[in-house]
Amino acid sequence: MQLIQESIDNVEKNENVTSQEEFDSEFDELILKIRSVKDDLNLPDDLNLDQILDRIYFKNSVTAMQDHANRIINDINKIKYIQFCKKEYAFYSALIESSNTKPIRPFTAKQQTEFYSNVHAHQTSAEFRMNSLTLFEDSRFTDDHVHIRFNVSNQIRKYVLQSNVERLPVVQRHISNRSVTNESHARVRYIGSYCIAKVLHKNKHKNKKQ
Repeated sequence: MQLIQESIDNVEKNENVTSQEEFDSEFDELILKIRSVKDDLNLPDDLNLDQILDRIYFKNSVTAMQDHANRIINDINKIKYIQFCKKEYAFYSALIESSNTKPIRPFTAKQQTEFYSNVHAHQTSAEFRMNSLTLFEDSRFTDDHVHIRFNVSNQIRKYVLQSNVERLPVVQRHISNRSVTNESHARVRYIGSYCIAKVLHKNKHKNKKQ
C-alpha cells in the first residue's frame, strides 16, 4: 500500500510540474506577443489618437460611471496609450492583409463574417486583456476601463477599414426582379376567389345552424 501511495504522489507531483511548465510556456508566449510590436512602428499621420479619446470622453457626464471614465482618460499614460494603439493598428492591418491579399478584389460577405469573427476573438483574448492591463495603471480593472479599451480598439478598427475601403470594395448582393405574367395574375385571382367562396360558404353554413 505504501508503494502504491508513493507512486500516486509521484504522478501527482509530475503532473503539477508539467502543468506549471505548460503555464509558464503559455505565459512567456503571451508576453512575447505583447512585446512583438516594434517601437519604431509609425502610425499614419491622419490617425489622430487624441481625437479618439475625445470621442469617447463624456462631455456632459451625469453618472458616477461617466465621471470615472473621464478621470481614467484624463490620467491615461500617453506613452502607454500610443503603444496600445500601435498594437491595435498592427493587428487590424495584418487582419486586413490576411483577409484579402490581392488588390482591388471584392471583399465578400463570407470574408466580412470571418473578419468580424476574428475581431471578436481578438477583443476577448488574453493578449488583448494583458495589453489593456499594461495600458491602465489603475490597480482595479473596472467596467469603465473595459468601456474605454473597446472603444479605442473599435475606433482604430474603423480607421483601418476606412483606409482600405477603396482597395477592398464590398461585394453588392443583387436581388433579381421577377416579372409577373398574365397567367400568374389569373392564378392569384382564382385562388383568392376560391378562398373567399370557402369562407362565405362556411359562414353561411354556420348561420343556418344557429
